Amino acid sequence: MRVEEKEGADSGAIIAPLAAAVYPPDVIETIVWKNVTFAQPARRIIVYDDDDPVSTAGILFRTVLLNGVPTLIGGVGSVMTRPSAQRTGFGRAAMLATHEIIDREPHCSFGLLFCEPNNFEFYRRLGWSLFDGAILAEQPGWNGEYTVTQPMVRQVTHPAPIEGIIDLQGLPW
Repeated sequence: MRVEEKEGADSGAIIAPLAAAVYPPDVIETIVWKNVTFAQPARRIIVYDDDDPVSTAGILFRTVLLNGVPTLIGGVGSVMTRPSAQRTGFGRAAMLATHEIIDREPHCSFGLLFCEPNNFEFYRRLGWSLFDGAILAEQPGWNGEYTVTQPMVRQVTHPAPIEGIIDLQGLPW
C-alpha cells in the first residue's frame, strides 16, 4: 500500500479509472447525489495497491458561517474505494491521511463530510459524528438548505458542533 498526497487539479486523470469502477453508469443512476454540483478538492489523497489507485479522498479548506460566525473548516469529499478493495484497509488509509492534512492546518476548527447512511458506521469508527443541524449550500441557480446527504463532523482544533446552522458559502463537497 502506498499513500500519496496530490494537488486536486492534478489528480483527475489518475482517479478517472477508479471513479469509473466505483460509479459505472448503472450505479450513478441510483445515487441520490447524481445531480449535485460539487466543489473541487484542493488536495487529494490517493491510495495505491502496487501502482493501481484503489482509494481516494478529496480535501478542501473553506471559511463557512457557523451560526453566523466565520469559521475555517476542513472538508472531505469524493471519497471512494474500488469495490474489490473495500473492507481491506485502503479506505481507512485514505481517511487517516485526510485527517493528518486537516489536523496540520492550525486554524481549522473541525472537519465536515457528507455521506449516505450505509457509510455512517465507517466514519463513526474514524471519529466522525452526525451533525443534526442545517447545512446551507449553493447549487447552480439555487441557494438553500442542503439535504441530499447527511453531514458528519470531526473535531480538529475546536469541538465539532452537533447542531446549529452551517452556511457553506458555496458548493458542497
